Formats: sequence, structure tokens, C-alpha cells
Amino acid sequence: AMSEEDKKVDTEKEEEEEELDCSHPDVLNKYQFAGNTANAAIRAVAAECKAGKSIAELCELGDNIINEKLASVYKGKKIEKGIAFPTCTYLNK
Repeated sequence: AMSEEDKKVDTEKEEEEEELDCSHPDVLNKYQFAGNTANAAIRAVAAECKAGKSIAELCELGDNIINEKLASVYKGKKIEKGIAFPTCTYLNK
């Protein structure tokens, strides 16, 4: 027979597994937000690709857009947030 502690652990595991399912609305919203944020950064960087702009400036612009969008959504929450994959680009000759 399972103890109450074992039942509690099993219930917590089931809840964690449910969060990983993309059919859950909260998870889907987070993925959509991430995609929209990445697309906004790409659009902004592409618009600034002009003669005289350095790659470092363009990458910094992309990172700043991502950080601004993150800050607007996760205000005051004690959640680790940040950029998993910094903006990067290269000179296409």
C-alpha cells in the first residue's frame, strides 16, 4: 500500500507532466509568446541592417528587444528569466 507521502509525490509528478504538454493553454501561450518575441527581434534587426551598422550593434538590439518583452510579461515574479540563445548574425557576402 502507498503511504500518503508517496501519493503526494505521484500527484506532484502527474501535475509536472501535465505542464509539459503543449495542449495545455498556459504552455501553448508561453510558446506563442516566445515565438512572437523572437519574430519581433528578427524584424527589428532586419530593419536596422544598413551600411555602417556593426554586427555587435545589431545583436545588442535583438537582445534588448527580447529583454524588454520579457520584462513586460514577467513583472514582479520570482522566475528566472533571460535569453537562452542570444541574438547572433553574420555578414552574408
